[in-house]
Amino acid sequence: ELQKPYLNSELRLADLASELDIPKHHTSQIINENFDMTFFDFINKYRVEEWKQIIEQDGSQNITEALYASGYNNRVSFYKAFKKSTGLAPKEYRTKYDL
Repeated sequence: ELQKPYLNSELRLADLASELDIPKHHTSQIINENFDMTFFDFINKYRVEEWKQIIEQDGSQNITEALYASGYNNRVSFYKAFKKSTGLAPKEYRTKYDL
């Protein structure tokens, strides 16, 4: 959490496993068994939270700038992950929480 590897839009399971110095299959197993999600869902959870923090800290940030700053490399992946995580589109989220 302190190093925020999820901000790297090219992060892969092998990269995280290397950072943790454990085999790739063990990294995947740990995520699956302890968090009940896939690697990509796990990473996207952190990216969505990062996006929320960016927007909450600076309400003038636009959605696109914040999604790239939070580790996404395209809008489609971000919107899909955000909707899955929050049940709202990013614009709806901003409206609902007056951000």
